[in-house]
This record gives sequence, C-alpha cells and structure tokens, in this order.
Amino acid sequence: MQPFHTKSGNLTRKAILDGAYYLFKDQGYHGTSMRQIAEAAEIALGGIYNHFESKEQIFSTVLVEYHPAHEVIPAVLEGANKSIEDFVRHAARTIMTTLTDRPDFLNLMFIELVEFRSQHIPIIYDEIFPKGLEMVRSFAANHKGIRTIPIDVMLRAFLGLMFSLIISQAFLGQRVRDVGSDKEIEHYVEIFLYGILMETQP
Repeated sequence: MQPFHTKSGNLTRKAILDGAYYLFKDQGYHGTSMRQIAEAAEIALGGIYNHFESKEQIFSTVLVEYHPAHEVIPAVLEGANKSIEDFVRHAARTIMTTLTDRPDFLNLMFIELVEFRSQHIPIIYDEIFPKGLEMVRSFAANHKGIRTIPIDVMLRAFLGLMFSLIISQAFLGQRVRDVGSDKEIEHYVEIFLYGILMETQP
C-alpha cells in the first residue's frame, strides 16, 4: 500500500514513524503494539493502514529512514578536499561521533539482530550502501595512490572496522582503556590504511 502524498498524509506518516521509533527503541519490536503506535502518532488505529501494511513494514522503514548514514554521508563529504589519510580520519571520527550521539540506533540494530535475525539488513544495505559507495568512488577518482582493490570491498572493510569499534565501545565501556577514544580511533585508521606489519627494509 502506497503512502498518501498530500501534505497532511506526509505529516501523518512522519508522526507514525516518529512514534514507532521511540517505542521500538525503548520497548523492542514485540513489546510494541500497533495500538501504541497509533496512540503515539495521535491517530486512529485504522489510520496507520493508510500508510503502512504492517508493523514490520513500519519497523523496516524506521531502520532505513532513521539510519545515521543520512547524517554521516553529508558530514563526511565535507572532508572530500582532504588527503586520503585525512579523509579516512575525518570519516572515522564522523562515524564515531555520530553513533556515540545516537545510541538509539544501536538499540534498534540489536532489536533487528535478535528479534529478526538480520532479515531486514539487506533492505538497509540496498537503500544506504550505494549512497556511501558513490561518495567513496567520487573521492577515489580524484585522488592518486589508492590500491586497485574494488571500492565496495574497501568501503565494507572500513565500515566493518568502525562497527567493531562501536561494538567494543558499547559492550566494554570503561573496562578497556581508551576504548572509543581519539587515540583508539587513530589506531583503527592506521590499521585500515597501513595494516599491522612494519615496513620491511630491502
């Protein structure tokens, strides 16, 4: 079912997503009812179905529309005129700062992993990854010195490193010294840029 495209319809759709977002992150998917979402959006229960077919469709839409990438990509683009090394550092710090300020999204992703066993991850990937890939391809085309590794592999490797740092920060907190600090971010950036082996002398 397609959402209404009137101004009123768009506002109602946003109210549904806003209400669902707060309920999902606080109560989980299965702990949230359609009636609660309708109450949070201040509409009749039946009004939800003018915009969404099911609660699951609302959840998958929240995952895409509230994804931090919508904030991260424009912020990372501000460093497009930097050197390769500084661009990667800027991207890493931007991602970490944004996600540190958005623990709500990490909660939603845990719900996705636990309650849905990652079944919506392909939807997020299809909606979000191409935008980041386009940005990185554009940057790489204007900078020399990048190895001939497929850009999508390079981007996934970088995001994987950042995700591992975010998970470490979430799970370990103060138990590990400097976790999530600028110093640790720099270590992750260096691993991404240069690997872990010392340069050998000829």
